Amino acid sequence: MASTNQTTNPTEPASSLATPDPFLRPADPKVPVKELTQAELDLALIELTIEAAWNNTITLLNTAKTATERRKIRRQEMHVVNTVSETAGTRAAQEMLDGRIRLLEVGFELGEWEEKYWFSRL
Repeated sequence: MASTNQTTNPTEPASSLATPDPFLRPADPKVPVKELTQAELDLALIELTIEAAWNNTITLLNTAKTATERRKIRRQEMHVVNTVSETAGTRAAQEMLDGRIRLLEVGFELGEWEEKYWFSRL
């Protein structure tokens, strides 16, 4: 018998079956699965795309060496947001994207300030 101090191998099949994945099926078959509307699906897809672009930007900015590389990375994120905004079919999605564009514009201004005053002193 294993003591409580020992850990089990996470690749054991029993550990993956111990907790059902709620995204594959509901834990209780009597509970109906909520059908998402087209607007909810659009908003979720847009949020996922914007979040992925943001995570990619943060990773690339940490590896960028020059101001030109950082500017190019910021422009690529803005391009992704602008491309996604063309597909926004609902008012909620468009409002979320408008807010994100405003944040990116502020980020551009902050980035220019950092390049001018912070990175030039390193």
